[in-house]
Amino acid sequence: MSGKAVFVYDGSDAAGHAGETDYGAGAVADGDKMFDFVQELLNQVVPRKRSVTGYTLLEEDGVYGDNTRDAVERFRSSFSLDNKALNDGRNSFRRLQREYGLSDGDAGMIIDRETLVGVEQRATDDLVNGTGGSSGDTGLYELYDNVVRKFIDAMIARAVAYRDATFSDANRNWKPRTYPTDSAQTVGVSYCFGCKDTVEEFVSTVSDCQVANPVPSNYRGNLKNEGCVVGDGEADWPGLKENEYDLWYNDPDDANDPFGDERYHPRYWAGIDCSGFVQWCVEAGRQAADGMNITIPSPPRWRSSQKIFTENNSRNVYYLSYPSDSNDRKELMKKFKRGDLLRYSSHISIVYSERYGESDHNGDYDVIHAFSWECSANTQQCQTYPWLRKVGVTANNHPGLGAPRGFGRIRLWQ
Repeated sequence: MSGKAVFVYDGSDAAGHAGETDYGAGAVADGDKMFDFVQELLNQVVPRKRSVTGYTLLEEDGVYGDNTRDAVERFRSSFSLDNKALNDGRNSFRRLQREYGLSDGDAGMIIDRETLVGVEQRATDDLVNGTGGSSGDTGLYELYDNVVRKFIDAMIARAVAYRDATFSDANRNWKPRTYPTDSAQTVGVSYCFGCKDTVEEFVSTVSDCQVANPVPSNYRGNLKNEGCVVGDGEADWPGLKENEYDLWYNDPDDANDPFGDERYHPRYWAGIDCSGFVQWCVEAGRQAADGMNITIPSPPRWRSSQKIFTENNSRNVYYLSYPSDSNDRKELMKKFKRGDLLRYSSHISIVYSERYGESDHNGDYDVIHAFSWECSANTQQCQTYPWLRKVGVTANNHPGLGAPRGFGRIRLWQ
């Protein structure tokens, strides 16, 4: 990015020129990363454009082979940078083209400073709000740094706010309703099936009451924290369970009541479910990457976790199915990045790990999600994986999760 080097495709011995960053000692500054970072940038930027179809994620192995050459060409054409590279007299492509004996059709064979940042690296080049779209000075790294990274950082920051929500008023330290009464008060936003609270809404409404039975027969919200009096306050119980939500939606004991049991309507409860959590986090990312035409989420038209992937997914999410073969799964997991969405049979989470498995690619990673895992029996599994019915970070091998069905990246550009 400082203009002191150039990558050139060499199909005769691509593997012999591999440049893979060593993350063994921890974080590495972008300017010190090697060619695998270029592949990571391509994987993070190109499939996030809605007009791009059929893109295959590159192996981020530092090998400038045929697949990476094709991806560079795809990037240049999809973001309308190919002709600018060839025709702009300021650009170094013509000089490099002559030196390496390349034709105009070989735009994917060179990655230089201009490919990454244009003539000048700027914090406004994003092809949407800044000068990049009109000046043609935007590059691959700028699109990542000014849009993708900004989007992911804001998305994760909002997720952490859900996890770490603290309360200035001690009465707002909610007690889990579905756990033994001697449990400690807790922080973080409660898991609540069908609920879509923001952090601020949860903090302002959650009750510190706890009841032995699932819910009093007359509950309609409006709790008073002192004495837990129903109808005499402004608080709600946390932790609506899925089977309770089902009772509101369709009460099996009352054939004459198509609306089910009103006590379990989500508006009387405080918290967030997995799909609402992801959608509010994505909304925070959209606001940070101002101007991105992101179609998820679209409150108040909430989608279920599965519809995030299945409803017009070609426009919303770049999605890959989770392979059944263990070796293929391991290769796919190596490409997971912080902020990716993971899909399960009836759940959704966000990849939380910055990087993982760099030494042996063992596929270990953490996810952050609104998660319902309740374990009160005295078993080894419960000691290892204690009660969690709120937004939290867990390992990917948590017994309540199961194997993912696929993962996706939110599309950001038209």
